[in-house]
Amino acid sequence: MITRYIHIACLLFGLLVLGACSKKADLPSLVETYSKNDKNPFGGYVLYEGLLHLFIHNSLGVTSSKFATTANKQEYEHALYVNISKSFYLTTLDTEAFFSFIEKGNTAFVSSENIDTALLNKISVAVADSKSGYDGLIPFMQVTNTQLDSVLKLPNDTSRYTFFYNTLDNHFDSINQQTTKILGYNNDGMPNYIVLNIGQGRLYLHCEPKIFSNYFLLNNNNITYLQQVFSFMPNTPKNIIWDDYYNKHNIKVDENAKTGLGVLLQYPAMKWAFFLLLAMLLLYIIFGSKRKQRIVPVIPAVENTSVLFTQTIARLYLQEKNNKNITDKMIAYFYEHIRNQFYVNTNEITPAFLTNLSKKAAVINELTIQLFNTIQQVQKLTIVSDEQLLVLNGLIEKFYKINT
Repeated sequence: MITRYIHIACLLFGLLVLGACSKKADLPSLVETYSKNDKNPFGGYVLYEGLLHLFIHNSLGVTSSKFATTANKQEYEHALYVNISKSFYLTTLDTEAFFSFIEKGNTAFVSSENIDTALLNKISVAVADSKSGYDGLIPFMQVTNTQLDSVLKLPNDTSRYTFFYNTLDNHFDSINQQTTKILGYNNDGMPNYIVLNIGQGRLYLHCEPKIFSNYFLLNNNNITYLQQVFSFMPNTPKNIIWDDYYNKHNIKVDENAKTGLGVLLQYPAMKWAFFLLLAMLLLYIIFGSKRKQRIVPVIPAVENTSVLFTQTIARLYLQEKNNKNITDKMIAYFYEHIRNQFYVNTNEITPAFLTNLSKKAAVINELTIQLFNTIQQVQKLTIVSDEQLLVLNGLIEKFYKINT
């Protein structure tokens, strides 16, 4: 007991010194990932590299899919399937594919704390309730020197394998001695490694995945335990399958569980209400879309650009004070108007022309005579005053008004 507390005190002191002396060095993650690329204490990097050396003449493939998907991709022959995970939960389809894989003469090695109950029931094996099992940083009062043993010993190897952590007390219970063979024991001498013959193949089950972590295998001479575990394999496998899927899925999925909609539809009243709501929504979409029309945009009236152009030109002439040019344009436009409107010749302005124009335009003869006299006077001038321009414009506008 005193030795145990000394170890705990040393561990606490070491952690305090590490935290005080290193600003950037954080404590490594103690999450049990068992991933082949994870170099943290409970990663699977050392194990993966160890398998490459143990089976140096074999190909080692990695799968990241459920077992049923993996088995359907390729027809395996004398293959070795390796799974190290915190939990090994299978669906019904995966379980059938798993046992079919073994029965065809392949080998499966699974090390997990939580092995699927459906799988264990098929081989009449149970796992006893564990007193340990901590995720992350475990309570300091639980750490201790724990050890395990193997049935098979390498030559001149009489040691047991230990490491300083929580106790390795996971073990199998209710084992059928006629169909199951024990290959290893835990700290309390209880079986934690077994093998079963299924069809033409074998199933190796281990309930302490922490033993295959980086932390355990690099401690003392524990790497030899890895050699002992895989030395039980009957023949050299043609293919090795490293499972990198189940070490990331630690939750048992209920295949019979209903979704939110399934729960809603199991009640008749709610079911009818749901379908009635869908029908009303469909009717609203069908009829509502027909009733609604797009807003007709307001189209602005087309501006009379010719009028704007004329006004602009007129303002230009007025600003230049070129009254003579304006009167010439007004007279030319007026002559063009009476030629097109009344079909008269404007080359000679005679009394007969004036009388004829007055009759056709329904304008009194005196106004016509006054207008053309003013036109003749303005045409003779070289400079036209503003007053003369206004008089001419007034007479022409008066002629237009009477005519229209």
